Amino acid sequence: MLMPEVIKKTASVGISPSYDWDITVSRAMLYLMDGEHASLVEAFWRMNPRAGLAAVMATAEWVAWRFHGLVDVTDLLQRIEAGYAAVVDWRYADVAQPEEPFPSDDQHMHGPLKLARMLVAYALDYAKRGEPVVLSNGVSMALLARHVSPDAMAFDKWLSVTLRRCSLIHSAAKGDATTWSFVPRAWFYPDQAVQGVSAADQMGAFLAALKPAENPYLRTPESMRALGFVGEPYVLA
Repeated sequence: MLMPEVIKKTASVGISPSYDWDITVSRAMLYLMDGEHASLVEAFWRMNPRAGLAAVMATAEWVAWRFHGLVDVTDLLQRIEAGYAAVVDWRYADVAQPEEPFPSDDQHMHGPLKLARMLVAYALDYAKRGEPVVLSNGVSMALLARHVSPDAMAFDKWLSVTLRRCSLIHSAAKGDATTWSFVPRAWFYPDQAVQGVSAADQMGAFLAALKPAENPYLRTPESMRALGFVGEPYVLA
């Protein structure tokens, strides 16, 4: 995946960390107290869970690209790519929790990256089970992205626009899981979109360009068929 222009233009990419980071900070993002960040929580819960899963991935990109050039962010980007595919069908993604210990150095970078990788895995697990708790993972990811961003104003502007559009176009109040439309990556990052191409066609193009042999978190077509996938994997019917 290429870095979105809206992120590339910020003063965030590759900037040395200056924020606080420890287990207390991490847990505060994962486990909110009653009424904490109420507006953000309400905004995420206004969208349907399919859009919520896509929003988790789009927000996670702000975390990944923020550390581009400082540490290796390949693993997180591969998880995110699989997560976008799972918006179509959960069987595309095979993402487990990261199990390796924190590196002894650069924990201000590796800590947030590991939390982002955990949140992607949580979101995919909830989405697989059809549980709307995936929206809470979006809240945590947004708090993480804002915390580590040197250009929080740019992130807040993007997030505000994204949440408003999701609440209007992909509202939880509209229809049910059988009617929720696809939400491709390009929907969040218009510079990745093709003028005049529908969201479904953009989602199809995204799937067609994926290379499961090069991403350990994407299932092979054979593995997907073994899980009961009907049709041609990586082709949007």
